[in-house]
Amino acid sequence: MEKLTNEFIEAIKNSGLYHNSDCSQISDLSKKQNLREGKGYTQTQIRNVIKHQFPTTKELIALIMTYYDNKLKMRQSIYEEQKIMASKFLKAGNNKPAYA
Repeated sequence: MEKLTNEFIEAIKNSGLYHNSDCSQISDLSKKQNLREGKGYTQTQIRNVIKHQFPTTKELIALIMTYYDNKLKMRQSIYEEQKIMASKFLKAGNNKPAYA
């Protein structure tokens, strides 16, 4: 049995990556990947692994870590796209606020 490290848990919480709805999404992914003989893991089981460091399988640990890695990459990608779009607007002389 494996556990998530304190460092990993603190990192996802402090960075704002963790949200309660993540447990539902990870649960759905576990079912799609046929973990636990196709039953998947419940939201409560996943929440206990993340919040209380309950021991679990290597497969679920890998799924959780991959989920947050993908979530971080998506967040960074969106941030970069917004920076590019903002610079395009400023270069075009459109520096008025969107609400004006």
